[in-house]
Amino acid sequence: RIYKFERSLVNRILDLTNCHPYFLHAVCLELTARMSKLPQDEVTADDLGSAIIIVLRSGDHYFSHFCNATDDRSWSTLKTIAYIARGKDNRASREEIRKIMAEYGSSTKLWQISESLNKLYRAGIIEAHNIQNKISYSIPVGLFQFWLLQQTHPLISSELLETINHD
Repeated sequence: RIYKFERSLVNRILDLTNCHPYFLHAVCLELTARMSKLPQDEVTADDLGSAIIIVLRSGDHYFSHFCNATDDRSWSTLKTIAYIARGKDNRASREEIRKIMAEYGSSTKLWQISESLNKLYRAGIIEAHNIQNKISYSIPVGLFQFWLLQQTHPLISSELLETINHD
């Protein structure tokens, strides 16, 4: 079958995956599995949202290469970026990362965070931004950021579905 997409849904998929072929494949695979069980050929926002939730819930195998590319400190730094960046311009500064990690009981030093940020950047997991001489970091694959948030906060799944369906 050939499925019909509104342009906004295609753009949403491209935004969430940052055009990463592996993640495009993951979303499209789950979307195709869902659509094959439905009578209609037109993909809705709800269909896409459901497929994304399936990717997020079964995401360990989709995101394991990111997990394997980091050490524990870098993994904590990455989850902290995902947590900070969820509610604003999707970026987090080194100082914000240190502050949140300290609030949650981490004794990680600023130089250790810088070392982790450098590892994550070199691995292509995060991007660095220089805006008005302030450096901030982001996770370019929104789907991965959602998955990290889900790993950090178990009650976020319903919020994610709402966010996915309304963006």
